[in-house]
Amino acid sequence: MPENRKTRSKTILDSRRLALSAPITGKTGEGGKKIWSSLTVSVFNNLPCITVFTNDPDDQKNENGVIRAVVDPIEFSAVLIDFERVIAGPDSKENKRQLCNVERDRSNTPQGEKPAVRSAFCYGKDEDGIAWVALSARGRPNIRFDFGYSRYHYLQHKSGEQVSKSEASQLFALGWIHLVRTFVTDLMRTEYEHPQAQNEGGEKNNRGRNSPTAKSHYSEIEEDDIPY
Repeated sequence: MPENRKTRSKTILDSRRLALSAPITGKTGEGGKKIWSSLTVSVFNNLPCITVFTNDPDDQKNENGVIRAVVDPIEFSAVLIDFERVIAGPDSKENKRQLCNVERDRSNTPQGEKPAVRSAFCYGKDEDGIAWVALSARGRPNIRFDFGYSRYHYLQHKSGEQVSKSEASQLFALGWIHLVRTFVTDLMRTEYEHPQAQNEGGEKNNRGRNSPTAKSHYSEIEEDDIPY
């Protein structure tokens, strides 16, 4: 790592209890065990960041198996609100949305055309009422993280009947949204650092981001390639 590159301190969002996990379909590890991917949320350089660690042996050559999307605070908050609305919708109808993270460098984009999508945060509820999230990028594993029961807890009614998978999924998704919103908001407030002006290299605009001339290392994907 370059000496002048800022490192991120560990926070409550790094707790493994807050990470979402999902098995990679059709692949197993040593001894036939499932290979698990994980999705985390963090705050870095004043911005929310969604990261998927694919843990896929065939994906390690691509950014070391990491898919990442940095999101503006307003868009991040809006997506969480929209996810809540999706969850509150009818269970019998599939509903899915995606927040497209477009390429910052638009020098090669013809005027009037949409910039390339480099990653997309996808979220929704399927026809069975299961709430889910994913982070998609072109040529990368398509991993859906379903909300549901853990191995250690379950909900039941007074009668002793277990709460349905769909109802539990939606409740746990709302719980995740609440915690992520709370912790991200708290960290952005308490760890905020105002961007410093840079005189040479890596110029930043008035929102503290790299200027549009900066090249991105993210893979470009077309909107039609987003799997969910």
